[in-house]
Amino acid sequence: MNMIGLYQVAVLALATAAISVTVSKARLFASAREWIAARNTWLGELVSCSYCTSHWVAIALVAIYRPVLISQWIVVDLLVSVSVLVAIAAIVSGMIIKLNPFRGADGLSRVADNSVHDENNASSSSIR
Repeated sequence: MNMIGLYQVAVLALATAAISVTVSKARLFASAREWIAARNTWLGELVSCSYCTSHWVAIALVAIYRPVLISQWIVVDLLVSVSVLVAIAAIVSGMIIKLNPFRGADGLSRVADNSVHDENNASSSSIR
């Protein structure tokens, strides 16, 4: 097993998880997800699911960086790299989604939503 390729896959898996969660869950991309869903229901569901999105992100990153794990047959190696990326990204994405303190009931990030900050300020001002 190639240790440099393993390191590359680990780093790319973290990037895959971050990109897929950001695209599928963050408020920043909500309008893009709605636009895509309005034009094609199937694609709309794909971009709303971090696991589904991670497959496409992993394929793109493996095509760009071409990490080598097995180093005998390039096609098999690329498929193994994509599979390992998706598996690690699924675990990391699950942790990101579960541990996000800004997550609302619908799973969307509330970081850019001022109502969360306004509610916190209102509750702290009523305590005073």
